[in-house]
Amino acid sequence: MSFGQQPPDGFYGPPGGVPPGGSPGGFGAPPGGGGYGPPPPRGYTPPPGYGSPAPGVPPPMSTGGATDPLAIVSLILGILSLPLHFCCYLGWPVGIAAIVCGIISMVRIGKPPRHYSGKGIAIGGIIAAALGFLLIIVVFILYGAAIMLSSP
Repeated sequence: MSFGQQPPDGFYGPPGGVPPGGSPGGFGAPPGGGGYGPPPPRGYTPPPGYGSPAPGVPPPMSTGGATDPLAIVSLILGILSLPLHFCCYLGWPVGIAAIVCGIISMVRIGKPPRHYSGKGIAIGGIIAAALGFLLIIVVFILYGAAIMLSSP
């Protein structure tokens, strides 16, 4: 059989063909009308538990507004302090700035009224800066130990 010729009867039908004796299933409306039903009438009110609270009940306390910019600065400086410790010792001032910004940000986030959020970001900046300090201290100790062990 060459390209473009029809196969002999009895081999196979067209792809996606109709089953014998019926129409293809899966199309049209579900049996019995089904569906989602009619839309709610005008003036529909949602079930209880939605919307404003009952009279005399205070609204839930907000977790804060926008993220404190100092928290973001603390995280960025904390992350930058890690590689900068090995570049002309720039990690020391950058790490100190990250810790100071993080502490100031946490104080600002904790003061009422809560205008800012981002306590986790500030903590992340402080931790990253602290890890940078620990990393460079370990490098100094290992470097000093290597010098002491290699001297005759």
